Amino acid sequence: YEKKAERVNSVIYPEIKTILVKNDKVPIPDNDSDKQVFDYEYDYIINNNSTLEDLEKAAEKFIKSLN
Repeated sequence: YEKKAERVNSVIYPEIKTILVKNDKVPIPDNDSDKQVFDYEYDYIINNNSTLEDLEKAAEKFIKSLN
């Protein structure tokens, strides 16, 4: 997983940014790709541990921070 993502980011699309939306309340599924999701170094991480409204606010704040 990580090697494929690094190749896509650095070789094919070097301008791409990666985002992880993380929720500590959700268990990680039992498959290789999902188990390795935290082994990658993301450009941005958004924590989603509260309400849908809070996630929406975090997403809006994130988008504004890009400008």
